[in-house]
Amino acid sequence: MAEMTKRAEMQNQEKWEKEKPKPNHLELARALVDKGLFQVALVQLEQAQDTAGRTCEVYHLTGRCYLGLGQYPKALESFRRALSIDRSYAPSHNGLGLALDLSGSREQAWESYQKAIELNPARADFYSNLGFSKLMAERFQEAEKYLRESLVLNPDLKIAVNNLALCYALQGRFDQAAALLKQYSPPAAASNNLGVLYEINGNRKAALQHYRTALSIDETLPAAQANLGNQGDSRQDRKTAKP
Repeated sequence: MAEMTKRAEMQNQEKWEKEKPKPNHLELARALVDKGLFQVALVQLEQAQDTAGRTCEVYHLTGRCYLGLGQYPKALESFRRALSIDRSYAPSHNGLGLALDLSGSREQAWESYQKAIELNPARADFYSNLGFSKLMAERFQEAEKYLRESLVLNPDLKIAVNNLALCYALQGRFDQAAALLKQYSPPAAASNNLGVLYEINGNRKAALQHYRTALSIDETLPAAQANLGNQGDSRQDRKTAKP
Protein backbone atom coordinates (compact mmCIF):
# COMPACT_ATOMS: atom_id res chain seq x y z
CA MET A 1 0.00 0.00 0.00
CA ALA A 2 2.78 2.40 0.94
CA GLU A 3 4.55 1.59 -2.33
CA MET A 4 1.40 2.31 -4.33
CA THR A 5 0.91 5.61 -2.52
CA LYS A 6 4.51 6.62 -3.18
CA ARG A 7 4.17 5.72 -6.86
CA ALA A 8 0.96 7.74 -7.16
CA GLU A 9 2.64 10.76 -5.55
CA MET A 10 5.54 10.50 -7.97
CA GLN A 11 3.16 10.31 -10.92
CA ASN A 12 1.26 13.34 -9.66
CA GLN A 13 4.54 15.23 -9.23
CA GLU A 14 5.62 14.36 -12.76
CA LYS A 15 2.23 15.45 -14.11
CA TRP A 16 2.45 18.74 -12.20
CA GLU A 17 5.95 19.38 -13.53
CA LYS A 18 4.73 18.86 -17.09
CA GLU A 19 1.61 20.98 -16.69
CA LYS A 20 2.97 23.89 -14.66
CA PRO A 21 3.37 27.08 -16.71
CA LYS A 22 6.85 27.71 -18.04
CA PRO A 23 8.35 31.16 -17.34
CA ASN A 24 8.32 33.55 -20.27
CA HIS A 25 11.93 34.70 -20.10
CA LEU A 26 11.57 37.23 -22.90
CA GLU A 27 8.55 38.86 -21.27
CA LEU A 28 10.36 38.99 -17.94
CA ALA A 29 13.40 40.52 -19.64
CA ARG A 30 11.28 43.25 -21.23
CA ALA A 31 9.86 44.23 -17.84
CA LEU A 32 13.29 44.19 -16.18
CA VAL A 33 14.85 46.34 -18.91
CA ASP A 34 12.03 48.89 -18.58
CA LYS A 35 12.77 49.06 -14.84
CA GLY A 36 16.50 49.51 -15.43
CA LEU A 37 17.41 46.16 -13.85
CA PHE A 38 19.88 45.38 -16.59
CA GLN A 39 22.08 42.78 -14.91
CA VAL A 40 19.10 40.65 -13.93
CA ALA A 41 17.57 41.12 -17.38
CA LEU A 42 20.70 39.71 -19.01
CA VAL A 43 20.18 36.43 -17.15
CA GLN A 44 16.62 36.23 -18.47
CA LEU A 45 17.78 37.06 -21.99
CA GLU A 46 20.32 34.24 -21.92
CA GLN A 47 17.51 31.85 -21.05
CA ALA A 48 15.24 33.46 -23.64
CA GLN A 49 17.69 32.42 -26.34
CA ASP A 50 16.89 28.80 -25.47
CA THR A 51 13.12 29.32 -25.63
CA ALA A 52 12.45 32.24 -28.00
CA GLY A 53 15.59 31.77 -30.07
CA ARG A 54 18.24 34.27 -31.09
CA THR A 55 15.82 36.86 -32.37
CA CYS A 56 16.25 40.52 -33.23
CA GLU A 57 14.40 41.52 -30.07
CA VAL A 58 16.57 39.35 -27.83
CA TYR A 59 19.74 40.97 -29.19
CA HIS A 60 18.15 44.43 -29.08
CA LEU A 61 17.22 44.07 -25.41
CA THR A 62 20.69 42.71 -24.70
CA GLY A 63 22.12 45.83 -26.33
CA ARG A 64 19.94 48.04 -24.14
CA CYS A 65 21.22 46.21 -21.06
CA TYR A 66 24.86 46.68 -21.99
CA LEU A 67 24.16 50.31 -22.87
CA GLY A 68 22.62 50.87 -19.44
CA LEU A 69 25.59 49.15 -17.78
CA GLY A 70 28.08 51.34 -19.67
CA GLN A 71 29.55 48.38 -21.57
CA TYR A 72 29.52 50.10 -24.95
CA PRO A 73 31.54 47.59 -27.05
CA LYS A 74 29.13 44.81 -26.03
CA ALA A 75 26.18 47.11 -26.72
CA LEU A 76 27.52 47.83 -30.21
CA GLU A 77 27.92 44.13 -30.89
CA SER A 78 24.40 43.33 -29.67
CA PHE A 79 22.68 46.04 -31.70
CA ARG A 80 24.62 45.01 -34.80
CA ARG A 81 23.54 41.41 -34.29
CA ALA A 82 19.93 42.56 -33.97
CA LEU A 83 20.22 44.49 -37.23
CA SER A 84 21.85 41.55 -38.99
CA ILE A 85 18.59 39.70 -38.35
CA ASP A 86 16.23 42.60 -39.18
CA ARG A 87 17.64 45.73 -40.85
CA SER A 88 14.23 47.38 -40.67
CA TYR A 89 14.02 47.38 -36.84
CA ALA A 90 14.20 51.10 -36.09
CA PRO A 91 14.83 50.86 -32.31
CA SER A 92 18.07 48.96 -32.91
CA HIS A 93 19.31 51.68 -35.28
CA ASN A 94 18.55 54.18 -32.51
CA GLY A 95 20.28 51.96 -29.93
CA LEU A 96 23.30 51.61 -32.21
CA GLY A 97 23.35 55.40 -32.52
CA LEU A 98 23.43 55.80 -28.74
CA ALA A 99 26.20 53.22 -28.37
CA LEU A 100 28.26 54.90 -31.12
CA ASP A 101 27.66 58.32 -29.57
CA LEU A 102 28.80 57.17 -26.16
CA SER A 103 31.83 55.49 -27.73
CA GLY A 104 32.92 58.76 -29.33
CA SER A 105 31.87 57.98 -32.91
CA ARG A 106 29.47 60.89 -33.23
CA GLU A 107 29.11 61.17 -37.00
CA GLN A 108 28.45 57.45 -37.34
CA ALA A 109 25.88 57.83 -34.58
CA TRP A 110 24.11 60.52 -36.62
CA GLU A 111 23.77 58.10 -39.52
CA SER A 112 22.17 55.51 -37.23
CA TYR A 113 19.75 58.03 -35.71
CA GLN A 114 18.78 59.21 -39.19
CA LYS A 115 18.12 55.63 -40.28
CA ALA A 116 15.93 55.08 -37.21
CA ILE A 117 13.94 58.23 -38.06
CA GLU A 118 13.63 57.15 -41.69
CA LEU A 119 12.19 53.80 -40.63
CA ASN A 120 9.90 55.20 -37.93
CA PRO A 121 9.39 58.97 -38.16
CA ALA A 122 6.77 58.89 -35.38
CA ARG A 123 9.24 58.24 -32.54
CA ALA A 124 9.94 61.47 -30.67
CA ASP A 125 12.88 59.95 -28.77
CA PHE A 126 14.77 59.29 -32.02
CA TYR A 127 14.64 62.99 -32.92
CA SER A 128 15.53 63.92 -29.35
CA ASN A 129 18.63 61.72 -29.32
CA LEU A 130 19.85 63.11 -32.63
CA GLY A 131 19.12 66.66 -31.47
CA PHE A 132 21.08 66.21 -28.25
CA SER A 133 24.02 64.72 -30.13
CA LYS A 134 24.05 67.72 -32.48
CA LEU A 135 23.86 69.99 -29.43
CA MET A 136 26.94 68.35 -27.91
CA ALA A 137 28.74 68.98 -31.20
CA GLU A 138 27.68 72.67 -30.96
CA ARG A 139 25.70 72.42 -34.17
CA PHE A 140 22.96 74.51 -32.65
CA GLN A 141 20.68 75.10 -35.64
CA GLU A 142 20.49 71.39 -36.41
CA ALA A 143 20.02 70.55 -32.73
CA GLU A 144 17.16 73.03 -32.46
CA LYS A 145 15.50 71.57 -35.56
CA TYR A 146 15.47 67.99 -34.27
CA LEU A 147 14.53 68.91 -30.71
CA ARG A 148 11.60 70.97 -31.96
CA GLU A 149 10.45 68.07 -34.14
CA SER A 150 10.67 65.81 -31.11
CA LEU A 151 8.35 68.09 -29.14
CA VAL A 152 5.86 68.29 -32.00
CA LEU A 153 5.57 64.51 -31.79
CA ASN A 154 5.55 64.36 -27.98
CA PRO A 155 5.10 67.62 -26.04
CA ASP A 156 5.51 65.68 -22.78
CA LEU A 157 9.07 64.56 -23.52
CA LYS A 158 10.78 66.51 -20.74
CA ILE A 159 14.31 65.65 -21.82
CA ALA A 160 13.66 67.30 -25.19
CA VAL A 161 12.25 70.39 -23.45
CA ASN A 162 15.31 70.72 -21.22
CA ASN A 163 17.76 70.10 -24.06
CA LEU A 164 16.06 72.64 -26.33
CA ALA A 165 16.19 75.17 -23.48
CA LEU A 166 19.89 74.34 -23.07
CA CYS A 167 20.37 74.85 -26.81
CA TYR A 168 18.90 78.35 -26.50
CA ALA A 169 20.93 79.16 -23.39
CA LEU A 170 24.25 78.11 -24.92
CA GLN A 171 23.57 80.67 -27.64
CA GLY A 172 22.71 83.36 -25.07
CA ARG A 173 18.99 83.21 -25.92
CA PHE A 174 17.81 83.11 -22.32
CA ASP A 175 14.45 84.80 -23.01
CA GLN A 176 13.51 81.97 -25.37
CA ALA A 177 14.78 79.38 -22.91
CA ALA A 178 12.66 80.93 -20.15
CA ALA A 179 9.56 81.05 -22.35
CA LEU A 180 10.01 77.41 -23.33
CA LEU A 181 10.45 76.23 -19.75
CA LYS A 182 7.39 78.19 -18.60
CA GLN A 183 5.36 76.67 -21.44
CA TYR A 184 6.16 73.08 -20.53
CA SER A 185 6.87 73.12 -16.77
CA PRO A 186 5.19 74.29 -13.55
CA PRO A 187 6.39 77.78 -12.50
CA ALA A 188 8.72 76.63 -9.71
CA ALA A 189 10.36 73.94 -11.83
CA ALA A 190 10.70 76.37 -14.74
CA SER A 191 12.48 78.91 -12.54
CA ASN A 192 14.80 76.28 -11.08
CA ASN A 193 15.66 74.90 -14.52
CA LEU A 194 16.38 78.39 -15.82
CA GLY A 195 18.75 78.80 -12.89
CA VAL A 196 20.51 75.60 -13.94
CA LEU A 197 21.00 77.05 -17.43
CA TYR A 198 22.56 80.22 -16.00
CA GLU A 199 24.77 78.05 -13.79
CA ILE A 200 25.96 76.05 -16.81
CA ASN A 201 26.85 79.31 -18.50
CA GLY A 202 28.87 80.44 -15.49
CA ASN A 203 26.46 83.06 -14.14
CA ARG A 204 26.10 81.90 -10.54
CA LYS A 205 24.52 85.17 -9.39
CA ALA A 206 21.62 84.89 -11.85
CA ALA A 207 21.31 81.18 -11.08
CA LEU A 208 20.91 81.86 -7.35
CA GLN A 209 18.20 84.42 -8.07
CA HIS A 210 16.18 81.87 -10.03
CA TYR A 211 16.67 79.14 -7.42
CA ARG A 212 15.33 81.53 -4.77
CA THR A 213 12.39 82.43 -6.99
CA ALA A 214 11.63 78.73 -7.42
CA LEU A 215 11.60 78.23 -3.65
CA SER A 216 9.41 81.29 -3.14
CA ILE A 217 6.85 79.57 -5.37
CA ASP A 218 7.32 76.07 -3.92
CA GLU A 219 9.49 75.92 -0.82
CA THR A 220 9.47 72.09 -0.94
CA LEU A 221 11.00 71.75 -4.43
CA PRO A 222 13.91 69.31 -3.82
CA ALA A 223 15.96 70.35 -6.86
CA ALA A 224 15.91 74.04 -5.93
CA GLN A 225 16.76 73.21 -2.31
CA ALA A 226 19.73 71.17 -3.47
CA ASN A 227 20.89 73.86 -5.88
CA LEU A 228 20.80 76.56 -3.23
CA GLY A 229 21.97 74.32 -0.43
CA ASN A 230 19.81 72.63 2.17
CA GLN A 231 19.95 75.74 4.37
CA GLY A 232 18.09 77.66 1.70
CA ASP A 233 20.63 80.43 0.94
CA SER A 234 24.00 78.80 0.42
CA ARG A 235 26.83 80.82 -1.11
CA GLN A 236 29.10 77.82 -1.43
CA ASP A 237 30.17 76.78 -4.90
CA ARG A 238 28.33 73.77 -6.19
CA LYS A 239 29.78 71.41 -8.78
CA THR A 240 26.41 70.34 -10.15
CA ALA A 241 22.95 71.79 -10.46
CA LYS A 242 19.79 69.72 -10.58
CA PRO A 243 17.01 70.30 -13.12
